Amino acid sequence: MERWKSCIPWIRPYYALKSNPSPQLIEALTSDPTFPVGLDAASMSEFNLACKYSNLILYTNPHVPINLVGCNAIQVIDHMCGLERLQDTTILIRMKSCVETSNCRFDCKFGCTREEAYEIIHKTNVKNIKVRGISFHIGSGGTHNRKEAYLKAYTYAEPILHYLNSIYNEKPILDIGGGLLSNSDLTDILEWTKY
Repeated sequence: MERWKSCIPWIRPYYALKSNPSPQLIEALTSDPTFPVGLDAASMSEFNLACKYSNLILYTNPHVPINLVGCNAIQVIDHMCGLERLQDTTILIRMKSCVETSNCRFDCKFGCTREEAYEIIHKTNVKNIKVRGISFHIGSGGTHNRKEAYLKAYTYAEPILHYLNSIYNEKPILDIGGGLLSNSDLTDILEWTKY
């Protein structure tokens, strides 16, 4: 966290609970009021755990949407079916990253195309669902250039981000997911996000 704060403090980290749901670790990550860390939950049990520690929660399983009415969490979806059970909530749209060089490609399981993202946005207007932004994941493993991968994914999502800005007249959220290596040079890879 110290590395993160010194290199890319303008990016809010969301810790993926599936990697280690230790209560002591979660408490340590979320207890600094000067640099709040959000929590990424991918199941109902992870979501219930996250609610004990933070109100900055992303529910990131687009294939199993849950009802977050009355909760401060943001739900990630990537297909029209994911909207059917939702009403009066806030979402991020997970888009394909178009990165094909990682060992573990999440595009084959998660992520919509640009065309599908536009369809989802139009459908949300009639269901009182606010689209706060875009999410993507460049995949993990491999030796591919992380900076190039993030920029490729961003370039694909950029028209949707501009479209959301024109609809809501506010800067949308860009959730760049994971994919970093433990020895990643955070400044080199993510400095461009500052602008």
